[in-house]
Amino acid sequence: MKRGKKKATGRQETPPHPDAFDERLKPRAAGLVRQARRAGRIVVGVALTRSAVRSGVVAAVLIAEDLKAERRDALIEQWKGVGITVFRGWSKDELGELAGKPAVAVLAITDRNIAAGLIDLASREALDLAQQLERSQHSSRQERDRG
Repeated sequence: MKRGKKKATGRQETPPHPDAFDERLKPRAAGLVRQARRAGRIVVGVALTRSAVRSGVVAAVLIAEDLKAERRDALIEQWKGVGITVFRGWSKDELGELAGKPAVAVLAITDRNIAAGLIDLASREALDLAQQLERSQHSSRQERDRG
């Protein structure tokens, strides 16, 4: 779907956040989330996630990019402030599909191992991007030195 088009639910699609999961890695991340769902290790919705965070059972949170910006940013700040890893890059519809619901703004993972898998996946993505940038800068310097 092209940026700016409305989805079937009528919500405006938002551009990806720089900290969001790369589209190429989403299927692998989705597989981990589905595994947590099958194991009964997810919490769906803002209110239930807040309660689960207070109880200390949440290992990671996936938050929808198309959630109202002020609310999304406040939730991210709140959860990061207590040490919860927050992942971005999905729409409400995508999170809903992962949770087996129509649309979901927040999906929490309570399984520490699955959360660690998501963190590892995101870390490898960041490392790959850094290496690509370094190679690009290196080749630019070589071309500049030749010229």
